[in-house]
Amino acid sequence: MKTESAGWLDSDAILRYLLNDHADHSARARALIEAAEAGAHRLKVALHILCEVVYILESERYAREEIYGAIRDFMGIRGIEVEEEDIALEALTDYRDKGVDFSDALLAAIARRSQETVWTFNRKHFARMAGLWQMPPVV
Repeated sequence: MKTESAGWLDSDAILRYLLNDHADHSARARALIEAAEAGAHRLKVALHILCEVVYILESERYAREEIYGAIRDFMGIRGIEVEEEDIALEALTDYRDKGVDFSDALLAAIARRSQETVWTFNRKHFARMAGLWQMPPVV
């Protein structure tokens, strides 16, 4: 029997689940995610939502390794489906290992997958990651 989708998770539901910092909202997010884990439904996560989650966790002063572990573990929950999960995991690894912004790591992973160039002025971050990147040409 195919499990039906219950829809898309927003960053606030993911954060309440991860942080367990709100008595009511955290309990409700946990129940929803645990139901997905039990096979009641699937919950989808868009890539840009992961960017929001990383940003908020950074603002709460969590270390890169902690953020990497929390999101990787979250993505491993049965019933959670992250868009382009392999790209998200690749970006999480670059985020953790290369010291770059998660959104930059995500863009680099997407570009690598499609073998396309990232046009950026952010030499500092993109030079640390594999893939094609260039600065826009001088006019």
